[in-house]
Amino acid sequence: MIDLNSRINPTIATLADPSSEALLRARVDVQNNEAVKEMFLQQLANDWTDEELAAQVAAALQPSWGEDDPSEAVQYLVDEFRQLGEGIHLVCKETGRVLTTLKEADIYQPALVPRENGSMATPLKRIRPDLEAAVVTWLHDTEREKEIVAKLAERGSKTVLLKEMNDPRLLVATKRGRKHIVDSLGRFDPKVLLEAASGTSAAFLSHFKLVGEVPLDTTGLVHLKGKVGSKSIMGIQDQTTVNLHHNRAATIQGALVQGWVRELARIITQDAKTENALKVSMDALAKLEGELWVLPPESVLPFRRLNRQISAMPVEHSHATVFTGPAGYILVPDTFKAKSFEFFDRWEAASEVEYEIWYDPKALKPVTVHGEAFESQVL
Repeated sequence: MIDLNSRINPTIATLADPSSEALLRARVDVQNNEAVKEMFLQQLANDWTDEELAAQVAAALQPSWGEDDPSEAVQYLVDEFRQLGEGIHLVCKETGRVLTTLKEADIYQPALVPRENGSMATPLKRIRPDLEAAVVTWLHDTEREKEIVAKLAERGSKTVLLKEMNDPRLLVATKRGRKHIVDSLGRFDPKVLLEAASGTSAAFLSHFKLVGEVPLDTTGLVHLKGKVGSKSIMGIQDQTTVNLHHNRAATIQGALVQGWVRELARIITQDAKTENALKVSMDALAKLEGELWVLPPESVLPFRRLNRQISAMPVEHSHATVFTGPAGYILVPDTFKAKSFEFFDRWEAASEVEYEIWYDPKALKPVTVHGEAFESQVL
């Protein structure tokens, strides 16, 4: 399995930014000059710094460049050589940048092939098919993204400032931009995100005090500790139809935070349920005194038919529970993990956050509902 992030289109840490033409020209000159190639190979032996190597190579190439200056292109090649090392580098003929570096295991010898006269011939060695396919796919996707960004920019970037400074709304149109959106969310304080929750998530969190350290008094409280995760999945089939007025970052943020809260609710209600839970009908459940009802999704619709004014939070695999007041503390860390994944036409943002909970069993009423009539349909 090819790791595209590390193998294809490696990032070179450098201050040099030569043009594609200059970089390609410098590569050709270095390859055709044995003395210059030897300078790179002897860098460590001669104990040269990167600046000294760049100066030596630039001086050797200058006569053939005439009035043009090869210094910036050479500096880029020196930084690239220092970071990627020796090897077979596949270079993009348009940008001059390295697409991927081949290792010995990336080259294989194909089987013998028959000639027209019946004898067998040994074909040339080839790049592994999976790596070759990954490079071709990356190139195709890159060109496709350029076309998409150009169309969206023409449609949405109406002001000169947006055209010159790059419209941040276009981040969603590229894989790198989508990763940047998720990485940026990962820099938020999870406590701040939880405090900004709305709807039933906010109603649930209002029963707990979010803290940054272990509470001083936890007498009579049940302690839970672990990790909760959440996902946000979006289709990216045709990015040319993206609504530039829709804030994707805010949508993902809301979905991830809501996922955390629902998972916390599931954990607490499952832990708080007992064999002696109050057994009630749906009518009786709607009449119980409380502030928030956490229910399995299939119970929410018949419950709301009885009383739409009651706050009911649907949570998968939860146990029906009524919250009657302050329920304890939730300790939230300073950071959380957020990652971006793409599978064909699906974009998935995943997050994980650690937690510690101290809840008061007296503030929860686990109930077992009987006599429910569920609606079903044949799929």
